[in-house]
Formats: sequence, structure tokens, C-alpha cells
Amino acid sequence: MKNSTEFELKRLLTENEYTEFMGALLEVAGGTTIIQINYYYDDTEFNIFHKDETLRIRQIGAKLTLERKFNKRQEDSVRICDEDTNKIDLLPKMIIMNGFQYRNIGSMTTLRTNFSIDNVNISLDKNFYLGTVDYEIEVEYKCLNKMLPILKNILFSTKNAIGKYSRFIKLFRTIIDKYEI
Repeated sequence: MKNSTEFELKRLLTENEYTEFMGALLEVAGGTTIIQINYYYDDTEFNIFHKDETLRIRQIGAKLTLERKFNKRQEDSVRICDEDTNKIDLLPKMIIMNGFQYRNIGSMTTLRTNFSIDNVNISLDKNFYLGTVDYEIEVEYKCLNKMLPILKNILFSTKNAIGKYSRFIKLFRTIIDKYEI
């Protein structure tokens, strides 16, 4: 198991902003595009969500990684969280953790284009989930001191920093309420 701390700026984008960022970043740095699938796990009461954590299996190609994000916090527009990751061989229907069972509640497929500029990772994401498409930019740093102040001040704010799992759960619960699943 690998433990790490993640520092990121995140912002939802319109489709036009996504296209503009893509063009601008491709001019500066060559991008690498991948498809990743996040399979989300929670219980029937959404206790993982209510603890502001994420429990997922991320698939890139044939590689599966069990990931748990926790201790999430916000410093200005910077999202910080601790993350445990562990490679696994199969996609389970259930995950048992600390004596609790969590079931696979759905997935999000992301077309992710990664750019690396001055040891800063920038990802442009087009996300597909529950009949919805949205767009976002994520800027990840290895340490808080590496933040580019101009990016932080101009492009990002806490109101646009809604994570993938939170967006998934919000729409998922709306569907459940609408159709009384």
C-alpha cells in the first residue's frame, strides 16, 4: 500500500473553456490522453460520502488500483487530501474495510489529457457519468510551495472545486429521489 498527500487545484469548465484550454496547452506542451474509469463504493447510507472521503477503484487500461481519499481539507482554493493506494487484480462487487461493507454504486469514465509543465501536472478531463458529460481542469502539485500563485488566483475558487465523487453522488441521489430506486 502506498500513502501520499495530494495538493490540487480543480475547476469545472464549460465545453468552450475546455476546448480553449486544450488548444492553449497543446501549443505549450504535448499532451498524453488516457481513458480512466472510477468505480465508486459506498454503503446504502452513503457514509463514505458523508465523511467527505472517497473509496474507488481506478482502472487505466487493464490496471486496477484501489484508492481511498481521506482527511480532505481546503486551504484557499487548494484541495489537500491524504490518499492510500493499492494495486489489485480484480474488480470486486463489494469492499470490506474496517468491518464495513461497501458496494459498487456506479462509475465515471474520464477522457483525460495530461500535460506536464515545470514539474506541474495539468489534466483536462471530459467526464461521462449517469447520462451526463462535464469538463474540468485539475492541477496537481507534489508540495504546497510549488503552487503557481497566478493560476491559483485567476482560475480557481472553492465554489468550482467540486470533486468527481461529490458530483457523481449529487446526481446519483437526485436520480434515486426522482425514481424512488
